[in-house]
Amino acid sequence: MDTRNNRSSVIDALRGYFILWIGLYNTFAVFNAIQPNLILSSILLFINDKGWFCLSAIFGYGFGQLIKHAQDKPSAFPKRMLLLFLMGIVNNLFFYGDILKEYAIIGLILFYTRPILAKKPVTSLLFVCSLTCLALYYIPFDMKEAGNPKEYFHGLNIFLANLKYCISLNLHSLYFTICYHLEMLLMALIGFFISFFHLEEFIVIKRFTLLWISLSMMFVVLTTLFLILENGNPLLKICFFIYILSLSISFVIGFFLLIKKYNYLSIFFIPFGRRSLTIYLLQNIIITTIWLWDDSNLQNHFNEFFLSYCAIQLVLLFISKFFVVDKIGILEMLWRKWSQS
Repeated sequence: MDTRNNRSSVIDALRGYFILWIGLYNTFAVFNAIQPNLILSSILLFINDKGWFCLSAIFGYGFGQLIKHAQDKPSAFPKRMLLLFLMGIVNNLFFYGDILKEYAIIGLILFYTRPILAKKPVTSLLFVCSLTCLALYYIPFDMKEAGNPKEYFHGLNIFLANLKYCISLNLHSLYFTICYHLEMLLMALIGFFISFFHLEEFIVIKRFTLLWISLSMMFVVLTTLFLILENGNPLLKICFFIYILSLSISFVIGFFLLIKKYNYLSIFFIPFGRRSLTIYLLQNIIITTIWLWDDSNLQNHFNEFFLSYCAIQLVLLFISKFFVVDKIGILEMLWRKWSQS
């Protein structure tokens, strides 16, 4: 068996699973921003951050693979990141929470610092981890300074409103600009090291140990949060970060074990992973339609509209099967071909 293809299939399945997770989160988040709802808020509390944490590590792993394969053609990887950044700009017109731009910048950071990362992997990881914890400790949670996204969708063109809120987040929230991006970089760095230094075998051998360690970390952190720390303590943000990190590791390892044991799960999620960019953009185009509806109409028929929208998302996933070239999505195909030209 080709172990490289096997690893690629596992990553495709993981990417497919978490791109669906993030699509679900984005849908609930937008509806909750329009009309706060206890059920939606509870679901968001459970799935918040973990999806993009896991996806950041998977992107980092993919970047490591791409960088290794692009060694004979060093211009290929920066070209891919440039195209990914441009896709992010386009996607930002449809959804204010685009993450493709950030992944493109992180990919370039990993690419141009790879000589340092290769020489001092542990030091690099500890440095970024320490920087993240320091930022979380000293920077207050100030994302409310950017306002509610709903406020930007009155009197503005829908596409400019998405872009304006994204810019406002970066200008008015130090927490978002620094802490969120450091967390993304740290997760991508973990995935990058796993890929670049062939740590997959270690994870396969020690997967149950890592799973129990991550769950134990989560239990200790939750106990600390509830029994020791008071509201407003800066350590709360660090503990919450460790909680998200440990739970994300549990999700990835747990799902890894499932797709290894139940092949039909892998078969189901692989196609979504191979057209993840296409699905992500299509999901956000559909999300944009929410903001085009009148507020009173949404509030009067919120449940009906929400269920209808979820049905549209399912239809979208089915339709995305037809946006495929050579078993990958259209955007994925263009992303690969442009960097090879």
